[in-house]
Amino acid sequence: MGMLLIFMYSTLAAQEDVPWPTDGWLTATPESQGMNSALLAEAYEAIQDKNLDIHSLLVIRHGYLVAEMYRYPYTADALHDQRSITKSNTATMIGVAINDGAISGVDATMLSFFPDQIIANVDARKEAITIKDMLTMSSGLDSDDATTFREMVSSSDWTAWMLNRPVTEEPGARFNYSSGSTNLLAAIVEQATGQPLPAYAAEKLYGPLGITHFQWNQEIGGVGHTLGGFGLHMTPHDMAKLGYLYLHHGEWDGAQIVPADWVVASTSVQAPTPPDNGSNYGYQWWISSDDEPVASFSARGDGGQLIYVAPEFDLIVVFTAGLTDSDAYTFPLIYDHILPAISSDSALSNNPDGLARLQAAIDTLQNPLPQPVPELPDMAKTISGTKYAFNFTPFYSGFRPIGWKTLSLTFTEGSSEAVLTDDVGDFVMDLPIGMDAVPRLAEIPGWGTTVMRGTWTAPDTYIINLDVLGLPEHYAMAMQFGNDHMLVMFSELLSGQQVQLEGEAT
Repeated sequence: MGMLLIFMYSTLAAQEDVPWPTDGWLTATPESQGMNSALLAEAYEAIQDKNLDIHSLLVIRHGYLVAEMYRYPYTADALHDQRSITKSNTATMIGVAINDGAISGVDATMLSFFPDQIIANVDARKEAITIKDMLTMSSGLDSDDATTFREMVSSSDWTAWMLNRPVTEEPGARFNYSSGSTNLLAAIVEQATGQPLPAYAAEKLYGPLGITHFQWNQEIGGVGHTLGGFGLHMTPHDMAKLGYLYLHHGEWDGAQIVPADWVVASTSVQAPTPPDNGSNYGYQWWISSDDEPVASFSARGDGGQLIYVAPEFDLIVVFTAGLTDSDAYTFPLIYDHILPAISSDSALSNNPDGLARLQAAIDTLQNPLPQPVPELPDMAKTISGTKYAFNFTPFYSGFRPIGWKTLSLTFTEGSSEAVLTDDVGDFVMDLPIGMDAVPRLAEIPGWGTTVMRGTWTAPDTYIINLDVLGLPEHYAMAMQFGNDHMLVMFSELLSGQQVQLEGEAT
């Protein structure tokens, strides 16, 4: 990013009285931890200026939380889908299980943990696959998220599906990103310890860190092994605790929770990735490349979930988000605004103006002001309350069912809310839609807490933006009206999924 970094943090060992956030993070001003509030404010201002779908942004230095933001309607205690940050947690539990003696080491073979399972396509290469091969995404199994992911999640037994895949390359030969491989690692922990992975993690990892509020899903339908490649839900504060544990080489308040050599191995380059990837890979952690401005390691999840750790600056940055191109936004915010805010290893002079600017930027994101509601077009008045009937064919976006029998919209001139009345077959819902740029919340069975706002973008076109609290997906419903007919283009922007539906006025 063309940034010259002249300050070098000496070593973590230089710190005395390390604060341990077991019972919660201590807060401090940026200046007290050697950061410039005004420069740090630029990161939060950029989120607002670019209207980035970032749900939270936390900055921690020297063990103190110096800035945090939860964009409305998110809060500090809301669980957020971690996506592939789950992988870093799963790999951590492999290290814990090795330390406990439940697993002999990274050279233990994959098939040795499933002696009673009938497995297809067994050959010498499959018999040679080790835990290390799976940790480094180089198992050689015919599975990668770009081409076979949907086939895996459509199967009735994801673990069996993965075990049965043919081997197409020598184990350890090539990096090939596969959530299925990490799902197998989760199954291996459960096979080796005889415990569900969430219970084992709560006892050995999360409990000592003071993490009690989390959710870790099983395979689809709530059966089978715990998901290892995704499926974990945590709060941003607890995400930061995992980064802090790794920043301190697995130690937590005098106890070695994760072996130090495991942390070193996990955050060292184990598998060079393809040149266009931009980062290298350890044991389910991403490692900075030589062309990045600061040496770092990170846990990353689709949509902009990020735990970023820069040891030489004693810095942790946490994002949760719903971004369609996350690396294009999260890392520039770190490189262009957060890292430049670091100017010293010791406290700076108080900066009340900078601190006020930072707080104002955070407040703008956390407390959006209602905007004037535009005058309704004639079409809004014409179709208001009209019920449109659909050929009810439920379909799925991700794992969430969608489908309508009937749908109607109600508009009131001058009102800051519209109402979507939705008949999905089993029940009818009246859902509020923010017309003043402030989203409204409602509960949808099977989905959770939804966040909806809408606007007329043309005289005959109304668009509803819909999010599910705690998930990175972003849905858009573009509704075009005319001649007693309604055309709906339903899109999920993160995956690119689209479906077109037609309704007729009744």
